[in-house]
Amino acid sequence: MKLPSSFKRVWILALLSLAAPALAGADECVECTSKKLCDPHGVLERNTLREANAAWKKAAPAERVEWLGKVAALTAAHDNAPSRAVVTFLARAVEDDDEGVRERALDLLATGQHPEASLNVLTAALDKQLAWQDKPPPKIDEKLRLSTKPLEEMTAKEHEEQRKRLNGLIAEGNRIAAYYEDLLRRHAECARVLRRIARRGDESARATTLFYFKRSSRYCVGAGCGDCSAALLELGDHKAFELVIAALDSYDGDGRPTAEKGHDGKPKRIFGASVVAALDAARIRYHLPEAKPQPSGLARDVWRAWLRENGEALGAR
Repeated sequence: MKLPSSFKRVWILALLSLAAPALAGADECVECTSKKLCDPHGVLERNTLREANAAWKKAAPAERVEWLGKVAALTAAHDNAPSRAVVTFLARAVEDDDEGVRERALDLLATGQHPEASLNVLTAALDKQLAWQDKPPPKIDEKLRLSTKPLEEMTAKEHEEQRKRLNGLIAEGNRIAAYYEDLLRRHAECARVLRRIARRGDESARATTLFYFKRSSRYCVGAGCGDCSAALLELGDHKAFELVIAALDSYDGDGRPTAEKGHDGKPKRIFGASVVAALDAARIRYHLPEAKPQPSGLARDVWRAWLRENGEALGAR
């Protein structure tokens, strides 16, 4: 029997409407919106989050990493409508005691999740780390100043007072060293977060990376500035290189690594050398020429000359 052409058109349209979710792609769901997930995806998300939350406290680091992956994977079925609830769960791992768990959480927050919610989590982590640097660094108590009187001329009481002051100075020195070690650790954490934000690639991520680099570089110590510089240079544009090179203004060296070793037996990563290493690594990554020596021998002059020569190539990126 021959079907009327009008009936054929209706039948084809009906088939297409039934196939619409499949035609939309495996990573989209036409029923999910930014305000509400469809019933199947909503149920799946609630059940998965319930299981993950119940298992989290007693889970070993490897298991926590696995749960992060399972929860993050929920978004793949409807990435046209990413869920804030997934980001909320991932956010709990940003300050986890285990470095591997923290790194995994940052990776998952960097791409594929709700853009606004995930960026808010990442910037909140930066704010918390950088708040520490706004506090004034500890100073030596003037009352602990040692007497310059020769030891052989001191009385027994003066000897005892000198000994107490010396012990106090040692304790103060340890406290100040711990402060700067913690500051360095915090800048390393900031660098990890900044790198993830920079890799997002959108204009909001670029503006955020620039803002937080400027904030962190005011107080960067040691290799911390090199780590943050490497994160900023993920942007790969003229402004990023300009800001990193400007950070060398307070450095009067040639950028070569020091032969001095730290407590772990590895060469110390000092401020200027770590920034230059970040610049050189970025230059190689973007297939740009080497920096040429300058008469002053100073790293800042070398890299400013390099930027003048290569600024046009960076502007085209």
